[in-house]
Amino acid sequence: MKTKISFIILLFFFFTQANSQTFKAGVAVRKITPEELIPISGGMGTPEIPTGKKAICLPVPWFWKKAIHVAIVSIDNLGWPAYLGDRSRKLVKGIAPENILIGVTHTHSAPDAYAFPDEQGNTAADLEYLDWCVKQVADAVNDALSKLEPVSLKTAVGEAKGKIAYNYYAPELYDRRMGVIQAIATSGKNKGKPIATLINYATHPEILGTDRKLISPDLCGPLYDRIEEKGGGVALFMNSAQGGMVTADTRLENGKEANDWNECIRIGNLMADEALRIIETAQTQENPELFCASKTIEFPIESEIMQFVLKNSPLVSSEDRNGDFTK
Repeated sequence: MKTKISFIILLFFFFTQANSQTFKAGVAVRKITPEELIPISGGMGTPEIPTGKKAICLPVPWFWKKAIHVAIVSIDNLGWPAYLGDRSRKLVKGIAPENILIGVTHTHSAPDAYAFPDEQGNTAADLEYLDWCVKQVADAVNDALSKLEPVSLKTAVGEAKGKIAYNYYAPELYDRRMGVIQAIATSGKNKGKPIATLINYATHPEILGTDRKLISPDLCGPLYDRIEEKGGGVALFMNSAQGGMVTADTRLENGKEANDWNECIRIGNLMADEALRIIETAQTQENPELFCASKTIEFPIESEIMQFVLKNSPLVSSEDRNGDFTK
């Protein structure tokens, strides 16, 4: 099966014009479909060679007010090393690199972006593909600036109901809250309609994993489709604190699990419906405030396996590769 793999870029920001403040948003899309089926990774271990593909995406909100710019990038992948993110940041115009926040949905069935080395230090990651993705990220963010339109904003947090997630180690111990941000066009042909909906919820999108040998966004794909089909505009998913181990609730009554694409559709659709329910009655904000703050925290890496990865992955800078990870 061949379907498109896309980057979806969303920008939110304040724009000062004629002594007034108008909140605007723009959306750009970039396809990142690999020409060939390339290895997929669900974590450590030997990557699997897939036999098919489904759509995966990258969403980015960009906020701006009085020279404050913030971009939030979400990628349908297990992870996205800082080395790749920093390279994209250097190609983005008009925003400080430290204000570009890059996260992942954490799907366990995406192309290998970590370049995990095996015991001999070799990796199965397609580095040319990752180089191309780096440029697509930056290009889409830059392009979205040319597609801005005035919008209002709705934000809400509520309990997502239904069989979505559970804690593998303590079934009832997990965060049921879902946060939703929605941009509503205030002029033009889309006036009164959402142009984008961002969902923040904690769960591992690992219904398929690597065993199904399918490049996919897992439950996030159906989530995006459902939001857009119901008029929510471009859909985005930013994962929350899923920890170890809040995961998709695929449990069946017979003790088995439903680890197939139909289950991705069930949970993705349910999450989308809950997100739209939660945001529906939220108050519209015409000019919300914006600020950006950050703090650097360092942790020692005591695992010998992780130390080996950092010293041998081609996606680690030479400076970091030769550093002392134990401090």
